[in-house]
Parts: sequence; C-alpha cells; structure tokens
Amino acid sequence: MQYRRPRDYLLPPPSRLTSLAGIRIEYHKLEEVSGASGQPLTAAAKRKEPIVKCIRANLMLDWLSRRHGWKVVLLVRHPGAVVESQLRLRRGPVWDPEPVLNRYRSDAHLHELTKDRYRRLLSRHLSTVEALAVNWVIENQWAMEQARESGVTVVFYEQLKASPGREWSRVCRTLGLSDVPSAPLIGRPSQQSSDPRASSLVRESRSLDGTRPDPPGHRTHSTCARQAHFAGYSMSSPGPLCMSGSSGKSQLDVVSK
Repeated sequence: MQYRRPRDYLLPPPSRLTSLAGIRIEYHKLEEVSGASGQPLTAAAKRKEPIVKCIRANLMLDWLSRRHGWKVVLLVRHPGAVVESQLRLRRGPVWDPEPVLNRYRSDAHLHELTKDRYRRLLSRHLSTVEALAVNWVIENQWAMEQARESGVTVVFYEQLKASPGREWSRVCRTLGLSDVPSAPLIGRPSQQSSDPRASSLVRESRSLDGTRPDPPGHRTHSTCARQAHFAGYSMSSPGPLCMSGSSGKSQLDVVSK
C-alpha cells in the first residue's frame, strides 16, 4: 500500500466533491488507506503472508532477494506509459522526480555499481519529462540487468496483458502461490483507471490501448534511453523489444546494448 501521499489526499478540497464521480474517487481512496477493500489477490491465492507492492524498491531488489530471501517479481512497464501516467497524476511531492534524482546525483555507491553510466544525464538541467524519464531508466535498467543473478523474476506489463495465462503462472510460481487468480479478479480495474479523466487522456496519449505510446516528450525518452545505453523499450513500439520476436533474444538480453 502506498502511504506517502500529498496532504490533500485524505482531505480533498470541496471542488473534488462536486460530482458523483468525484465522490466515488475520494471514497475509494478512503477504502484503500483504511484497508476496507482487503487484499483480494492474497485471499484468492489462499496465502497467509501478505503480498507487498512497492514502487520505490527497484534498486533494493538484489538485497531483498539475496540477503533476506524474499521472493521478488519486478513488473516493468513501457516508460512512455509510466511517464504519461505520472504527468497526469502529478500532484504535490508524490511524482516530483527532483528529490529522488538529487539523491541519485550524490549517491557514490550507485555510480560505482553502474559504472558512471548515469552521471552525464544527471549532470544536465532536466525538464519534468526528462527527469521522469531518467528516473525510470535508473530505477529499471540496473534492476533488470541484475535480475538473473539476484533471483528476481522480470515480468513485462505488456506481456502480462497480451498473455495473461502464461505470465500470471510465472508470477504465481515465483511468489509460491498455488492458485492463479481468476480472470474477473485479474481484470478488476485499479483505482487509477477508475478515474473518469483517465480514459480520455489515455486515448489521447495512446499509451495504454495497445497502439504506439506517444506521451508528451516521447523524443526525450528515446534520447535519455540512448545515453544510458538502454535498449529494452523503444518509443516506436508499444511493448518491450523482446515481444517483436525479430531478434530472437530473450527478455533480458535486450536491456542493454
């Protein structure tokens, strides 16, 4: 569960309560934080231990897996779709990339592990789109490269949508779940997708509907990825490059050039 929230998350201004749709959104937020909605995937899998979702632990996955024995699945999504979503939902400190990038700029251990590949990008003055793109590359590229050695299972969101039977089986095997969740449960919309503003923005950006992802600054994404020698995704393709089947390479062989 995400507990780091802007101040107005639980105390919304009156302007958000002027429509039935707005009231529903705020109600779902209260459900999420209170835990009233429960953990349906955990319940469906008949598992007592909680399944933890954390969107800020990518650079800790090797430590969590090898030092503490956690069973880890790294879910990776197209950077175009991620940045489009962050731009759309950006409010307050939650999706402000600068505090995180400032920590990366001064993190000597990160630069040592990654052999200074991000120093050039981090030394530039970055626009919001550039900063979000750089943040995505830093938090996904190295984790994907180290996944095999770390014992981490990498699952691509686009493949999870395209081949749910196969990919959900991989997820469940990794997490030690005996039952794959049912199709209705898997297809249940998230709170983010229930926002009535999302559907029109998604269609405009074409980032989530199976066509070419084309959010604001898509050329910026490509530039940042090239400078970091990242080749797992392309802004001219809606899925990971391994889905094209043209190279014959495995999922992780195409992460870096």
